[in-house]
Amino acid sequence: MPLILTCLSFIAVILLFRGLAWVEAKMWPEVGKHLLLLTLGLPCLFLIPFFAYEVWLATGLPPDFGAVYVMGGSAVVVTLFGIMSYFSGRRSYLRQKASSR
Repeated sequence: MPLILTCLSFIAVILLFRGLAWVEAKMWPEVGKHLLLLTLGLPCLFLIPFFAYEVWLATGLPPDFGAVYVMGGSAVVVTLFGIMSYFSGRRSYLRQKASSR
């Protein structure tokens, strides 16, 4: 079960970061844009530590610094993948926006 939840939370983080890029590329009023960014950003704040916790469970609950390495490393990895997804989505959405002009 932890492995399934790990995969689902990873996919959700990637999609949420991609959604952040999509919202930023749209031409909406500032208030609406900020509300959507907030509603997409708050689940990321929950899912990144949840992903790290699920990886820790999947690795067999290592004690001491083993847990720090596993949880910290997995949180860094999912954050980096999310940021890469954000920038690739932003680039593609801005390219679509520029070609439609």
